[in-house]
Amino acid sequence: MRLALALALCLAVPAAAATTKPAAKAAPKPAAAPNWVDRYALTPEGGILRGNPRAAVKIIEYGSITCPHCRAFNRESEVAMVQRYLPSGQVSIEFRHFLLNGFDLAGVMLVTCQDARKGAALVDKYYRQQTEWTKPFTAIPPADGERIAALPQDKQPAALAKLGNLAAFAGLTPAAADRCLADSATIDRLIAARETASTKYGINGTPGFLINGVPQADVFDWASLEPRLKAALPPR
Repeated sequence: MRLALALALCLAVPAAAATTKPAAKAAPKPAAAPNWVDRYALTPEGGILRGNPRAAVKIIEYGSITCPHCRAFNRESEVAMVQRYLPSGQVSIEFRHFLLNGFDLAGVMLVTCQDARKGAALVDKYYRQQTEWTKPFTAIPPADGERIAALPQDKQPAALAKLGNLAAFAGLTPAAADRCLADSATIDRLIAARETASTKYGINGTPGFLINGVPQADVFDWASLEPRLKAALPPR
């Protein structure tokens, strides 16, 4: 009897399982919203874009890493852009280099050797520590200045970078920095980009701004740029 009962129970299990209704499928979770604040990309023009590349409002900032006014804009705009404008995907901001001097060139060439995210972080670091890293360049002995000026153009960035120990500042090995600083094609591209900014958009100082490709006259800081940004936003 015990064996017969055990067999009966074993045979009953599949039958009971067969009558069980399949569990309802869980509703698919909605796709997570893109994190535009943390989205960086290099642009064909040599800039670093942050945010939605298809944003309705595209801001371009022409800046110099040795410019105090650019440093102020970088500091003043960061919180507002991160908290109010970039998350929606309606606004993007692209930083383009606008060379003002040889120190700019040396520092910027080390930015161009990084990917978009690291390059943006290095630009921010140049601004945060602007008074410190530019100190060696404000007290160049005349003999060193004449020696560097006499070098071929493609040799000058490396000489200036060594003077300011910029390779270590940028987190690059000396060998990697030397390769980057010797790239004459990058020098030509950066100089040409500055010329294009001047001739095409009338940018002759920093910072300078475009909104959707239109130069913004008399805008040199966040306080004067933000109202124009708001006016360019599509109606809700």
